Amino acid sequence: MKTKILLTLALCLSMMTVAFAQGKGKGNGKGNGNMKDRTAEERATAHTNHLEKKLGLSADQKSQVYAINLEAAKQQDELRAQAKTAGADKKAIAEKRKAVNKDRVSKIEALLTGDQKTKWEAVKAAQKARVEARRKAKGKPMKNSGEELEDDGDDD
Repeated sequence: MKTKILLTLALCLSMMTVAFAQGKGKGNGKGNGNMKDRTAEERATAHTNHLEKKLGLSADQKSQVYAINLEAAKQQDELRAQAKTAGADKKAIAEKRKAVNKDRVSKIEALLTGDQKTKWEAVKAAQKARVEARRKAKGKPMKNSGEELEDDGDDD
């Protein structure tokens, strides 16, 4: 009888552990969440706060950057909705998404001071390095690196 109770408790405990482990980091708004699961306002706020922290934006710059980020986030939501429709041209939508991001970046860059632009370039370079490191870890080359990747024969 005691073994049945102990086995039942062990089974319940292991099921609870698995259930709690799966809930971690799933867009709960506290870091490590998927940005796609957030609203346009939450994404714009997160992007703006990140830039404020990294670049030292003034209050005026922060409000302008938020407006730019919010506009871009709403456009991205519309494009994401279009991509989910049947028969959507995914390549065209991807190009539109890139254009929205490029427009967002150029508008933000226009607001920055010289010192902030230097910091901005450093942030972008660090982000690119992180993405490239992740891709290398997965065995995928960078898509738009501007260089041709060749096999040099080394298997290290």
